[in-house]
Amino acid sequence: MRLLFVTYFFPPFRTSAAVRTGQTAKYLSAMGHDVRVVTADRLPWERSLPLEIPRDHVAYTPWLGSGVTAIVAGRRLFRANVEVARSSAERRLVTPSAKRLIRLAQRNLLYMPDDCIGWYPWALRASLRIAEQQPVDLIYASAGPFTSLLVAATVARVCGAPWVGELRDLWSDNHYRSLPPWFRGIDARLEARVLKSAAGLVTMSELWAEGLESKYAVPVRAVYNGFEERDEQTSRRNEARSESIVIAHLGMLYGGKRDPTPLFQAIQALGDDAHRVRVEFYGPEQDLVRRLARSSGVEDRVRVFGDIPYAESLTVQSNSDVLLLLMWDTPEEAGVLPGKLFEYLGARRPVLAVGAGYGVGAHLISSRRLGLASSDPVEIAVQLRTWIAEKDALGRPEPLSAEAVADFSRVRQVQRLSEFLCELSTAAKSP
Repeated sequence: MRLLFVTYFFPPFRTSAAVRTGQTAKYLSAMGHDVRVVTADRLPWERSLPLEIPRDHVAYTPWLGSGVTAIVAGRRLFRANVEVARSSAERRLVTPSAKRLIRLAQRNLLYMPDDCIGWYPWALRASLRIAEQQPVDLIYASAGPFTSLLVAATVARVCGAPWVGELRDLWSDNHYRSLPPWFRGIDARLEARVLKSAAGLVTMSELWAEGLESKYAVPVRAVYNGFEERDEQTSRRNEARSESIVIAHLGMLYGGKRDPTPLFQAIQALGDDAHRVRVEFYGPEQDLVRRLARSSGVEDRVRVFGDIPYAESLTVQSNSDVLLLLMWDTPEEAGVLPGKLFEYLGARRPVLAVGAGYGVGAHLISSRRLGLASSDPVEIAVQLRTWIAEKDALGRPEPLSAEAVADFSRVRQVQRLSEFLCELSTAAKSP
């Protein structure tokens, strides 16, 4: 099957989304599909991910950044704001709150459905060029950004091929997106118009899949992120560190929505054994981590590092005793299965999920015995003592069994995706 894959994020630019899309393209190609990718070039991330499909199968396109878009499309509105603020009387009317509202309105009006809309014309042109060179059987678009879905829907209308949308995050129902109420209605209507034209949808969990299928009456398949099989070539940490359980977290805290405080409180509750636990954070919010650790009185048990290259992050995971998964402790998180969880499973280290005491993530962790999902400091402290005992007896806590994580390998998940896409392509060709 000839597939046109539209995705803003793709290797070599290192983002969690690009890890998924790059490996999806690799395995779909290995399964015999002719995959052609349209993606954005010169993104502001490090170029550390390997490109694992032929370079001439990828069209890297320009894009108009959100800052440039604001300058070009909003210049007159900005000038009007300046004019309004010139007199001292009028300047008093343009309060900081009013300025924030003006900026918010400008952003939402100019960047619809998101601030990657400046990529749309180049992505559309490149996609149509590929479809003109040789007909495509199916168009697959990965979002966010949701601009990718607009590109796919337009190309599908022009060339007559079915299209399938992948929602790595929900669109209008995404609880991490901060939108004014008046914009949410517009956003929801745009989402409905676009997604109803899809032949099918792919998303990250069964709970999300059920919601989308009920909402749009199209076939929906849950396809997890999965993990890449790793060579057992990383060495354990040196003996100087062996007395402490090393718990590593890699990623963002999203301004504190994902909060490690229950773990910090559990460490403090260990009393004399608190020195047996060390938590390491790798990511951008270093000051926030330090502040939270200090407020819980465990700053001496916490180490903070910046971002590290992707290959190094895999080594850190494999060499750690326990891997920390932070989630937002809110009912809206119930359907979230972070890609980081599956990356952790590839390291086969026990997972401590804080903020995920309910929902699909907690169920997966508990049903497969992958670790502990809890926000209760007392329960976490009990588990820490268990891991300390395993450290003393075995040198490190027991690894996850290969059988427990086998279903979550990337190749198995992409096989599931391939079967779904073939079903939809066949159905589209049927009279």
